[in-house]
Amino acid sequence: LTKKPLSPERGQLLLSLINSRLDTAESYKNIYISTKFSRSDLDEAFLRGAYLQGAILTNAVLEEADLNNAIFREAYMREANLSDAYATNADFRDADLSEVDLELADLRRANLARTNLTEAKLEKAGLNSTILRNATLEDANLEDADLSEADLRDATFKNADMTNTDLTFAIVSTKKWFKRLKKWDVKGHEEIAKKYSLEPIQNEEGDISHYLLIPKEG
Repeated sequence: LTKKPLSPERGQLLLSLINSRLDTAESYKNIYISTKFSRSDLDEAFLRGAYLQGAILTNAVLEEADLNNAIFREAYMREANLSDAYATNADFRDADLSEVDLELADLRRANLARTNLTEAKLEKAGLNSTILRNATLEDANLEDADLSEADLRDATFKNADMTNTDLTFAIVSTKKWFKRLKKWDVKGHEEIAKKYSLEPIQNEEGDISHYLLIPKEG
């Protein structure tokens, strides 16, 4: 017996609904409110551009699935497996991705604003140019992840592992960001402070709008 038995039937039902191309987004919303797709087996599924706003996909397996441009806004995906998934330009705003496995996932240019990524596994994930504003990454594992050019303004990293995380040209909201990492007990915070400097960026009015993480020479 597997620890978390999957349901191929739920996976097939979800794929059928998406491929049926219902007339309005509201129709999908009503279905997702009344139907749970927890533990769905969607391994290597083709869900490119799929509308899954508000869907309940806890413990679902979407390993190596094509999720490019898909909409998972406000979806509940706790403990789902999205390892090696392709999710470029996907919309995960306000979704619950706590304890989700995103190891080696391609999330370039995805929108993860206000997303709950508590205890998420993001080792070696591609998060470059990703929006993570106001996201929660407490106890998340970001070891060897690529966060270059990512928008990290007001994201929280309490007790996160950021060992060897690429932060080149990432955006943060405060010049005290290195001190915040230390206060949050972020693993790797000392190496980050040694490797990067913070460059203030001004808006059109001449006010500092954010800071860029710039690699130090040498």
